[in-house]
Amino acid sequence: MTMSTISHTDSGPNEGDAKFHVAGQTSTVFWPKLVVCAGLPRSGSTWAYNATLMLLRAHGKVVGMYSDSVPADLGDHINNGICVVLKTHAPHADLLTLTKLSEAPVVLTVRDPRDCLVSHKDAFNLSQSETIDRLAESAEALLQLDQNPRQLLIKYEESAASSESVHKLARLLGLDPQPGLVAEVYNALSIDNVQAKIAVWEADGTLDKGRASESFTEESHWHPNHCSDGEIGKFRAKLLTSESALVSKRLKQFMATFGYTPDEPPALAAGDVALLSGDGWAYVDGGFSPPEPWGAWTILPEARLFLPLAGNASQVHVELSMILGPSFGLPTLSAEININGKHIVDLHETFDEQGLGMLVYDGPCQGDQVIIEFRFSGLMSPQKLGYSSDERLLGLGLKRVKLSYTL
Repeated sequence: MTMSTISHTDSGPNEGDAKFHVAGQTSTVFWPKLVVCAGLPRSGSTWAYNATLMLLRAHGKVVGMYSDSVPADLGDHINNGICVVLKTHAPHADLLTLTKLSEAPVVLTVRDPRDCLVSHKDAFNLSQSETIDRLAESAEALLQLDQNPRQLLIKYEESAASSESVHKLARLLGLDPQPGLVAEVYNALSIDNVQAKIAVWEADGTLDKGRASESFTEESHWHPNHCSDGEIGKFRAKLLTSESALVSKRLKQFMATFGYTPDEPPALAAGDVALLSGDGWAYVDGGFSPPEPWGAWTILPEARLFLPLAGNASQVHVELSMILGPSFGLPTLSAEININGKHIVDLHETFDEQGLGMLVYDGPCQGDQVIIEFRFSGLMSPQKLGYSSDERLLGLGLKRVKLSYTL
């Protein structure tokens, strides 16, 4: 296929529609009013954002900023002929809607979320649970941007921070920069050059290394510790299998969409305890909310845990530590727990007056897995019951599962 060469003529893009010369004829190309650079944290999104700024700035008026929602001054910039480049990790509904309706160019950067977790923790020294929550929130929002008609996907493992990506960015933006500009952008944003700039900013006080997650340059949004070694697959040496499995489960749809192979949770040895507030959430097989500091709620009429064992067990002992949801006590509520297909208990008789309880099950186990199913009908949300603004259908709050078994 023959590609048409596009070159800029004398009409500046900051004047509105830009005139370009395409294959021997002059045509009008729309100068973007808005460009959205969205990416998973630590996926190369800041590189893509700055490359976009540099390319556009060589051709017209541009302003860059970070925002997960529509900026209040967006209209003022656009009315003054200025292109707004937004960097975002978790775009809110208003920004998603504007991006779609305006057909704004989208630069989407992705990376294996497990490497993002390691890189984010190393750079910003945040807790693992907080970092995973941020990644999960970002992934959910970014999936809604995928397949945008004017989109460039930059996959960290394949083409991040390359001259080829600079060319692709230019094509997305309707530009045909001279080779010298491509080289200038690529060189300016190389790891060595950015690290050198960050070192200067740290030395002169522009950046505070002691507050790496909160300190950044005003428009370019470089943080202290921003550029790492770029290693691919680093999580294999730095995360436990259970931790990798938790990230895989929390970002399941994101990983499937962008071609990352998930890790399965490890088999539970006899006597192991799975905490639903942490890595134990990796054993969730649907129907639970994300983990909270104490555990996790079931939020659908059906929820399930899939617990692999280290071998074929003949007998199993299961202990479930749980909290009753607000619907319990309603005459219309029906709730049950099944273990490996066997009905175990009527939950109305399992808990104390504070709604706390421990379910203990002993029985035969044929195979190398334990499947625990929770089934409800007649659930009502705390909002519906007038307790709070929580709209979730809270069934049971599961704190921990302990398994003992005989092979």
